Amino acid sequence: MSCIHIIEDDVDLLQLLTFYFTSKGYTVCDDYNGDRFGRGEDIASDLFLIDINLADKSGLDICEELKRSGHHAVIMMSAIDSLPVLAKSCKADDFIRKPFSLTDIKSKVDLLLNSGSNSLQPAHN
Repeated sequence: MSCIHIIEDDVDLLQLLTFYFTSKGYTVCDDYNGDRFGRGEDIASDLFLIDINLADKSGLDICEELKRSGHHAVIMMSAIDSLPVLAKSCKADDFIRKPFSLTDIKSKVDLLLNSGSNSLQPAHN
């Protein structure tokens, strides 16, 4: 099953998402505030769920770094109104507005992972 790296500074939401996706058969790297990002654990991740407004870091910066370094699938999460514009600015593959249902976020994750093998690969001309 796929590996999801969740970067979130709301402990309750992080625990909920970790439990939910683990119960659905995913491997999950739960990353409070992005503290584990860049320490090698993210290399095996197939998809990143990233909160835009982290306590000590910018989720947008993390997204930009991921997109510069490879072809990682990224879904940005936030309650802010400008989420679609911000997600596009860091080249995120998708976004979801908080609060969201678990079935909605799972649908987005599944869609990206199932179609990601083609859309996340570099184009060959």
